[in-house]
Formats: sequence, C-alpha cells, structure tokens
Amino acid sequence: MNKILISIFFLLWVFNHTVYSQVDSKAEKIIKSSRKKINSYNDMISDFIWTLENKATNQAPSVKKGKIYIKKDKYKIVFQEREIICDGKNVWDYLKKEKEVNLSKNNLKEGLNFQKVFKMYDEGMKVRYDNIEAISGVNTHKITLFPIQEKEFFKVELWIEESSENIRRIKIHNRNGTVHQFEMNGIVVNTNLSDDLFTFDINKYQGVELIDLRED
Repeated sequence: MNKILISIFFLLWVFNHTVYSQVDSKAEKIIKSSRKKINSYNDMISDFIWTLENKATNQAPSVKKGKIYIKKDKYKIVFQEREIICDGKNVWDYLKKEKEVNLSKNNLKEGLNFQKVFKMYDEGMKVRYDNIEAISGVNTHKITLFPIQEKEFFKVELWIEESSENIRRIKIHNRNGTVHQFEMNGIVVNTNLSDDLFTFDINKYQGVELIDLRED
C-alpha cells in the first residue's frame, strides 16, 4: 500500500520530465502550466481521501482518509492507524496499534517509486482533454492520459483546478481490475516545514519497537 501511495503523491507533487505523444494541445498546455506552478512550491500539506475499488469483486470500495506533508524528496503520510515517513534516504513505517516501526532504505529499485514515476512519463503518454467538471463547487479540467507502452495501468485521469492549477484528483485504472483514486482537499503550500518532521525519533515513542530492515 505504501509504495502505491508514495508513487501517487510524488506524481501529484512533481509532474515534470513528461514527454507527451499524440498531444492534445489544450491538455498539454494545462498540464505544463500546472506542473510549473506545483514545482515552484517549497513544500505542501494536504488532506486526502484514498479510495480503492476492485472491479473484479463485489466488495464495497475501501476508503481511507489521511494527511500528506511533502518537501522535495521528503514526505510524511499520516493515517489514523499508521504513519509513513521518509527523509529521502530512509523510510519509517509506523504501525500505531502494533507499537512497531519498520525502518528500511528508500529503495528506488523496488516496486512503485519516485524514479519509476519519472521513467513512466519519460517514456511518453497520450493525453486527451475531456471537459470541465465541478468538484465540491470548484471547476476542474478533466484530462485523461494513456501510456504508449504497456504498463500495469491502462489509463490515468486527472482533475486540475481551473483557478489554482493544483491537481485536485487523480484516478489510476490498473489492468488487474483495481482502481485507485486520490482526492486532495485543503492544499496549503510554502509553510516552511521543518526537516525534523520527516524523521522518526524512537526516543519519543515509549514502548514502540524499532525493527531495522536496512542491509549493512
């Protein structure tokens, strides 16, 4: 779960080095403008709602609410029962109920991660402008992206706010039938977040066991 979350939030944060093929000029202009605006931020805080749907089953979608803090290559994702923290080199996965934190390297070669998101867009995406859609009374540009080469996903939908140019919602459709949707709410930028926010000090958590999974 955390690798998926990390990848999506990085996609929301950076959105650059993107190569587009079979470009819809209107969609390209909106994406480039949004990318420039987002990349100008020093840091960002936002509430979010993550919805996971599996179209291969009849189960109700899973919905989780959380908060995200991002500062360049550092991030902190907070759920009621869990926190995922990265200082750029290390990742702490804190399970509150279990009173356990797993410490691992920020491995860029495994799973879905920041560098693979970059590579995904470097390889090219087809883009299509769809329409204007309102989300909670705010007008957004709805844009759909399709990977040129076959990926684990076949479609990504974006909703970019017309006024702020922030990405409000992203929806990823995977070939295995799962659909991940992330909706950002109450985005606040340039708050001068401290680097201390992106580390886990075990000394401040009485009774919590640290499991170091890093290789020597």
